[in-house]
Amino acid sequence: MDSLSCGALAASQFNQNEEFYESSLNEDDDSNQRSKLRIRLPRHPKGKPDFSWDIARNFFKTETEDDFSNDSPSPASSRLSAMPPKRPRGRPRKLNPDGSFATNHIPLSYNIKTQQYNRRYATEHPRNLIPELCRQMYKQGWMSGTGGSMTIKHEKQIFITPSSVSKERLLPQDLFALDEHGNLLDCPVQEKKLTMSDSAIVFLTIYTMRDAGAIIHSHSPNSVLASLLEKGQEFRISHQETIKGIRKGMGGERYSYDEMLVVPIIENMPSEKDLTGRMTKAMNEYPLTNAVLVRRHGLYVWGKTWQSAKAQAECLDYLFNIAVEMRRLGLDPAQEPSGEHGITDC
Repeated sequence: MDSLSCGALAASQFNQNEEFYESSLNEDDDSNQRSKLRIRLPRHPKGKPDFSWDIARNFFKTETEDDFSNDSPSPASSRLSAMPPKRPRGRPRKLNPDGSFATNHIPLSYNIKTQQYNRRYATEHPRNLIPELCRQMYKQGWMSGTGGSMTIKHEKQIFITPSSVSKERLLPQDLFALDEHGNLLDCPVQEKKLTMSDSAIVFLTIYTMRDAGAIIHSHSPNSVLASLLEKGQEFRISHQETIKGIRKGMGGERYSYDEMLVVPIIENMPSEKDLTGRMTKAMNEYPLTNAVLVRRHGLYVWGKTWQSAKAQAECLDYLFNIAVEMRRLGLDPAQEPSGEHGITDC
């Protein structure tokens, strides 16, 4: 009789209607220790165990502290020590120029001292935050066709988006990092052939004159249309609730509903690098403004934090849209309301 038949015969002595089996082992006569082990035996479709008694016997084996002395390793530990070392997963780690390990396995450019992108950065670190915000602004139509840019200052470093890159596909390691004086600290890998945004010099000017923490350069259609409403150097609007979302300078005071919001307008130039002089003049003449319109181009808006810059950019885009629609209906967005007779206090 083969081992399978013997196993089936031995297993048939168990109660066929029981799903669990219990085994008791005498481990030491002196200590009278008993260890119990409950196992689930796989069952044959006809109700019989489908493996031999030798195989089932292995399920009843147990180990206690008294079975092995401190000098002799257990069979389990011996098997583990005999196993080959685990093969590391993924590609081999590469080194930074300073000898430290690169965490994202991307080759670095060796022409500068790089500060390699770390995938363990916090969610609101500029390397993670800027690509996320750019994707949102791309969906809003502010950064379509590789246009627009953004920058955030973090721990005395300024992170700036690259030029000629689809903002909805921007990666954390695509950003440029500068110090407060405009010196390059980090850049994308040379294989991508990325260049810094042309607005970088304008960003540095705003950081210096306004002590801002974040700047957004938008190519919003509403901002372009708003710059064409007035032929002069000011965009004006009043008596709109959303005006209260705009701050006066870097302070905490906000505009009131019935105050006149004035946004200076400068003329566009063939290159954004040439806008620095006009931007400086506009900020000197309008010390309370946190935004400057560039006619037929877009908008620069800044804030003490990225949250403030983002909120003001959204409020301004709403006000620009309202102003365009009011002009379409023959209304002046800067005129104080008159002849309106809604419900008032008794």
